[in-house]
Amino acid sequence: MLTYQDCLGMCDFSKEEIKLIASHEHISGMAAIGLAENLLHRRGGRKEIERLIQSELEHMQRNRSSEEVEHMRHVFAHYLEFHD
Repeated sequence: MLTYQDCLGMCDFSKEEIKLIASHEHISGMAAIGLAENLLHRRGGRKEIERLIQSELEHMQRNRSSEEVEHMRHVFAHYLEFHD
């Protein structure tokens, strides 16, 4: 049986990117891995992932500490750099 760590190691996303997607979609980390991988390989999927992450960052700005938000902005910047 594959574990969350196994799947995370095989996907094209960082743990923090998956956390953002899971949080936004209100799904488990494992489901977020599947969603992210599916979107990544679909036409327009990269832009959809960007939209999900941006939306979650906007939500975090209203509800989380500035340190958490700043950290996740770096995560988003990494996503943009790695998946461009």
